[in-house]
Amino acid sequence: MEIKPSALAGWTLFTVLLFLSCFYLAAGSLMKSLTGVWPYITLIIGEAAAFGVPILFLTRYRPLHGLANVRNKKIRKHYVPFILYSSAAITLATFCLNYLSSLFSSSGRDAGMQSLYPVSSGGTTVEILMAVAAVAVVPALLEEILIRGVLFSFYEKRGAMTAILVTAMSFAMLHIYPEALLAAFVAGLGYAYMLHVTGSVWAGVIAHLINNLYSIFISWLAANFTFSPYWNYFVAANIVLCLVFLYVALGCLSDLMHGDVVPKVTMGRNGFHRSFTGAVNSSGFILFFSVFLFRTALIVFLGI
Repeated sequence: MEIKPSALAGWTLFTVLLFLSCFYLAAGSLMKSLTGVWPYITLIIGEAAAFGVPILFLTRYRPLHGLANVRNKKIRKHYVPFILYSSAAITLATFCLNYLSSLFSSSGRDAGMQSLYPVSSGGTTVEILMAVAAVAVVPALLEEILIRGVLFSFYEKRGAMTAILVTAMSFAMLHIYPEALLAAFVAGLGYAYMLHVTGSVWAGVIAHLINNLYSIFISWLAANFTFSPYWNYFVAANIVLCLVFLYVALGCLSDLMHGDVVPKVTMGRNGFHRSFTGAVNSSGFILFFSVFLFRTALIVFLGI
């Protein structure tokens, strides 16, 4: 029986989200009682199980051999400026969107920011390093390899535009907090397009890692400073810098286009609409979306 890549991607997303939802529900109370490095070790185990196991299965299982194209090739030098400036722009845009979402959080501005950046201040050197590994390094590596590496190649068979949009949507829905949905979607679009332009999953890994490291920095600020009017200036500075980096990144992209090294964004053999609906109309993706809605309802109405 022929395996449809987009259907396999949908079932993978459903499995990952179901596991993450159960993991965070089960580990939530346990994590509060853990001290030292153990909360971060728990997070690493959860990430490894949720994303690492599907990566191994989809790339190593013999009947699926050759179906996934992870694109783990080395980044060419002429892409580096575009990657760095795009990473900076995406990171700052993500922070600004998260900050905007936190203003509408029912738990208040400070609590809203802390829910988006749940890293405690202080700790020993080992605890800080484990926090960086758990919150920044491991998610950037595993999430990008699975979503932008494996699953992007599955959806790309329906056109690059479908792959970019569906993986961005999936990336956003895999995040736990509804407040982070918009920012995660925007980041997902950026990471997917960087993969498409450079042909390397490492572009997304770098951008994702920079974003996560900046999140840790914001978490430290949120934990050590109250949201006084000075935060408004800080956010304004982030917006200005985001626009500057975006302008420079678009200039780099324009140079790459003139050098004819940027592939076209294909719409699929049957057009974008039919390709996109075909990708999200699989039973696996529908179940994935259903679990997302159920999980969101638990968070919004019951605070679970």
